[in-house]
Amino acid sequence: MVDFYRLEPARQKELAFRRLRTYLRTVVAPFHPAFRKSGVDVARIRSPEDLRRIPIVTKEEVRADPTAFILQPSVPGISLPHATYPLGRMRLLRYLWQAVMNRPQEATARFRRQTLREKVTQRICREWLPIHFHASSGLTGESTLAAYTYHDLAFVLPELAASLMVRPDRPDPAVLYPEWTHRSLSLMPGAPHLAFFQPLFLKLFLGASAFETFGGRVIPTERQIEIFSKGRFHGVAAVPSYLIYWLRRAVEMVEAGQIPPFGEQFLGAAVGAEPISDAMRRRIHELTEKLGAHPKFRIIETYGSTELKWAGAECSEGSTIHLNPRFYFWELLHPKTREPVGAGEPGVLVFSHIDWRGTVFIRYWTGDLIRGGLLHDRCPRCGYTFVRIRGPIARAERDFTKIKGTLVPLQDLVAEIRDTPGVRNCQVILDREENDGRDRMIVRLLLESGSKAEVVSEAVRHNVRNAMEVTPDEIVIEREVEAFEAELFGRTGIKAEYVVERRPVYL
Repeated sequence: MVDFYRLEPARQKELAFRRLRTYLRTVVAPFHPAFRKSGVDVARIRSPEDLRRIPIVTKEEVRADPTAFILQPSVPGISLPHATYPLGRMRLLRYLWQAVMNRPQEATARFRRQTLREKVTQRICREWLPIHFHASSGLTGESTLAAYTYHDLAFVLPELAASLMVRPDRPDPAVLYPEWTHRSLSLMPGAPHLAFFQPLFLKLFLGASAFETFGGRVIPTERQIEIFSKGRFHGVAAVPSYLIYWLRRAVEMVEAGQIPPFGEQFLGAAVGAEPISDAMRRRIHELTEKLGAHPKFRIIETYGSTELKWAGAECSEGSTIHLNPRFYFWELLHPKTREPVGAGEPGVLVFSHIDWRGTVFIRYWTGDLIRGGLLHDRCPRCGYTFVRIRGPIARAERDFTKIKGTLVPLQDLVAEIRDTPGVRNCQVILDREENDGRDRMIVRLLLESGSKAEVVSEAVRHNVRNAMEVTPDEIVIEREVEAFEAELFGRTGIKAEYVVERRPVYL
């Protein structure tokens, strides 16, 4: 049997669509409340082009009724919030056979006598009953929920986890690859979100070794660094902006003689939850070099979300992010027309789950603008066939705003300030003048040691004016390093709040 991930791209996409069609017909159409309400006839979905018949799903629709996006077959004696089809005869016979033959083998029988009905119920619950839940960090004040069932944990996540160990048949001696002996420190805050739980999934389904710090509010930054140093860990998992803060603090502790340099066992970092710019990559490499990290130290960028229920990753630094083509069907659509864009052209990422249970989305609008486009090809680095996305990645709507009448990409605005020589960290505050209602941009700067405030401030004004066609109204130099950075990460505990919007109504 040919490995799905070694197929030619065209053949792989064809089989992925077949899997999606079967899934729509046998699982989604009968048991998915929101899809049933859409009135889509799955028999008319015969080609990828026919997917346009299925309406796009948005975050607002999901938040209005999260239960409508959870697969829920009708079961006698159980009250459900939505009307769906009951389990069919063939499915019930399969559960009956599994219960009688104890296949897959279930250890409960060693400790509990059950009737045949109870055994069948157990098999049904294992496939359909939500048992694990995630929620987004809720930057807008509302969280998005996602539910997993035992089926997801037993039959989907193990393969997704294994794919993160991808390595070419002929490894490049200049590249570090993940090994079974590697141990990592997760800096992600303990909360019901994917960023925290994915390292746990890798433990359960891959045997990966990791220590969860539960974030700086549970284990302070300095103590995290001491644990990493004494434990001789090989890598970290973190948000890029927090990782830079963490590494800077580690360098300061080394220079103060509080800890020894990490040394060459420090092999890499997995980063996610926010975009990483080229300048941030360079800064991370500069800081890890000061810590004595391995010369081949690698930064692996990831992409995931609550709605996806998983995060893909680069196979090696700079390879582009690999998205799974077996358990998802991917589209890249124009942000205005919502029509497919050409290969390599920018567009908003849209996905459909395949063979998941629990929360399932068909044609979900992520809102993430993939500026470098989407490729479905054989990766030249690892040699496997994946869907790959090229950054930078920005929010199609939230990451753009009008300042003084000019449409400004906020991600680029922050990058222009943050990447200015002499800037350690920054924050942009958008407000309005009380008298005339005019937009006002205030830039707060935390400077690198030894930098001159006047020189850096003028450079920031120049960079922002040239790139954004707007000029900061005020630049404030922050003097208290720890207080400012604590405030910067204070709201979410996971991401730096680079832009604070204080205007009551903004475009």
